[in-house]
Amino acid sequence: MDDGTPPYPRAPSSRYSSYPGSWAAGSDASVDQPHYDASLAEATEKREREMSFTEAVQADKRLILYSLGFSGTIVMEGYGLVMITYLFTLPVFNETFGQFDADTQTYEISYQWRVLLPLVALMGAIVGVALASPITNRLGYKRATQILLLCSGGLVFLPFFAATVEILLAGFLLQSIPWGAYQVISPAYSSELASLQLRPILTTWNNLCWVLGQLLASGVAKGLEGAHSALSYKVPFGTQEGSPTRVGRPGASSAEGVPTASTRRWR
Repeated sequence: MDDGTPPYPRAPSSRYSSYPGSWAAGSDASVDQPHYDASLAEATEKREREMSFTEAVQADKRLILYSLGFSGTIVMEGYGLVMITYLFTLPVFNETFGQFDADTQTYEISYQWRVLLPLVALMGAIVGVALASPITNRLGYKRATQILLLCSGGLVFLPFFAATVEILLAGFLLQSIPWGAYQVISPAYSSELASLQLRPILTTWNNLCWVLGQLLASGVAKGLEGAHSALSYKVPFGTQEGSPTRVGRPGASSAEGVPTASTRRWR
């Protein structure tokens, strides 16, 4: 018979008086909050350690697919960084964004821009790495990734339609910010969601996705070898939005949230 006794031990309200949100002192301070059961967490961890690899795969089939979907976003970074250096070898790209050299009778991009364009992409990635943590703490992995994917899809039009090297520079800088955030979000999501048996494999898969992006860039470059139109450098940008982004977007949209991420937001 239900005698009104709560199913969990009560904790004094003063224990949560320093916490923000619904646990803060004030009108809600008198509401008792549930006490976290450390023994349950220890039992869960012990169970995960005792599971075999086959049991872990069978138990986490959906979670594996979600993790693979998040990992697809890292393909974009490996693809984009390699593609930037490939563009310098295209005569049409040099003619569009470079200057005519009377000595060689060809169009060339100056040495300063050759150094600066890849450099700003790396700088933007560093900014993205720094922003990833506060963004995910506030929005969660799923929503943060969805927003970043929308930004990646929109920012690709800057280099695609760029008419000057300055616009190209701005496009590379802004594009690389989501790239850097993907480096943090994807392995962190895999690490927090997967069981102990699958965690090393799924986090390592993130590194492999970076290599897959480089291979994809090499394949696109080989396919466009010898092209003499503006499509020779526009198609790689379109491929970047159309392929890896489409891989990561469904995975991030259908993925489940991470409980620890909600806990950090006091939910």
